[in-house]
Amino acid sequence: MYDIITLTGMKVAELKSVAEELKISGADKLKKQDLIYKIMDVQSLQSAPASNEPTPPAPVSTEKAAPAEDNNSRKKRERIIKSDEPKPKADLFGGRRWLICSS
Repeated sequence: MYDIITLTGMKVAELKSVAEELKISGADKLKKQDLIYKIMDVQSLQSAPASNEPTPPAPVSTEKAAPAEDNNSRKKRERIIKSDEPKPKADLFGGRRWLICSS
């Protein structure tokens, strides 16, 4: 069974031979990425259980998780105190002076 990392490292010719082993039809027409996903799909279907019965869901815990203790260990940011002095107003023209000439 191939994983996605192994398949990505293979050349297209190697992927086509893997597709032939898995009896994938039309593999010669697929691009490399599509071929990788097709191989992964076929492998997952082959390794799936043969029974049609649904698997029972995992039991759900009713207990609440304990809060993380790391929240208090974070460093708080310093508060910036604003001064009472008014900020200089930005120039509408970005500091450039324009001369408008009329003809």
